Amino acid sequence: MRGRLRYRVDNAFSRGPSAVMAMLGIVSLLVIVVTGVILAGLRLQGVNGGSPLGLVEALWLSLLRVTGKGFNDKGWPARVVGLGVALASLFITSTFIGLLTTAVNQRIARLRKGRSAVVEEDHTLILGWSNRIATIVSELVIANESRKRAVIVVLAPVDKTTMEDALRDAVADLRTTRIVCRTGDPSLPADLARVNLGGARSVIVLGGKDAATVTALLAVRAAGHGVPGAPIVAELASAATADTVRSLFGEHVVVVSSESTVAELTAQACRQRGLGQVFRELLDFDGDEIYMAAFPELIGLCYAEAQLAFEYSALVGIRRSDGEVLLNPPATTILGDGDELVGIASDDSTFVCTGVRRSTRQLLPYPSVDLAPSRRTVLVDWSKLGVRVVQELDHFASPESTLEILLDPTAVDVD
Repeated sequence: MRGRLRYRVDNAFSRGPSAVMAMLGIVSLLVIVVTGVILAGLRLQGVNGGSPLGLVEALWLSLLRVTGKGFNDKGWPARVVGLGVALASLFITSTFIGLLTTAVNQRIARLRKGRSAVVEEDHTLILGWSNRIATIVSELVIANESRKRAVIVVLAPVDKTTMEDALRDAVADLRTTRIVCRTGDPSLPADLARVNLGGARSVIVLGGKDAATVTALLAVRAAGHGVPGAPIVAELASAATADTVRSLFGEHVVVVSSESTVAELTAQACRQRGLGQVFRELLDFDGDEIYMAAFPELIGLCYAEAQLAFEYSALVGIRRSDGEVLLNPPATTILGDGDELVGIASDDSTFVCTGVRRSTRQLLPYPSVDLAPSRRTVLVDWSKLGVRVVQELDHFASPESTLEILLDPTAVDVD
């Protein structure tokens, strides 16, 4: 019986401070009841300096003594009982303080592990961790300047403190944005529920490996993305994997292939001096960037009339309701229901329709520039992006153009 009792006590202690506090409450109740019964049953003289007490008064006096209230007993029988209650009170109080301290420390440690739930709404959710997350967060901070209380939630299999320190060092000024980090596996629906996937305004999936990114996308689809129309952007290194994801998820997921994007930008930037700076200006949130939005008041007008309706931004194209993007379409293109306009503006808050302003002036088209029919390009060194760069250059080069590749035959297989 002694072994069974010890076994049950050990199990109770292993459940944590809450179970031990419950046992402590039971012990306190037993001390109060036993003391009250002794005082009332033996009718001891001099308890608290007075005459014998009834059961109710004895219980009340025992409760006060257990909670630490002083006493003034006369006679050794009453003093012995009072001393026993005082010792029990000391034991209960010290144990309770220790348990309370332990519970608070455990709670703080649990919070530092990043396992608590997120109750944010309309937040940007980043799933995964990579060496590009600091750049992504810094750009989102700039983009959120027009929002008073923007929130970015990061869920990754990385220690919460490590993520917070890395982002704090990389992004010194968060402006109007608050960052919340949680430790977890983006491929687990339970962890996605903890960061309120259903309330996110957009989702960004990062990953050092494509397999982890695809697994996270499958988990997002299984968990269900609750905000209709909210974009899901996934970063993939392999172009083949990106094509597979596009075929599986369709328009619900925007796939960004880092290899293809870098290769295409590299090939385009080398064809025109200064084009790299133009790409940087349009692709980051510092300065002007590209936005897409629907303007129902312009439905039925042609593209030329729509261009006159924006005073603080410039239109560059149309995104049809079926997803087709038309850059610099013919001026007579009619805007239909569900179409979105593509424009360049300093912020999404400035990409607004100011009303069509018609003009009688006839503007002459800007004269076209004839590029050289032939071009000589030198590609120095080689990497896995080489094939994609050559393909992009070949797409725009004339038949008279030449491409020379300079590399070290001892480091690269020339054939």
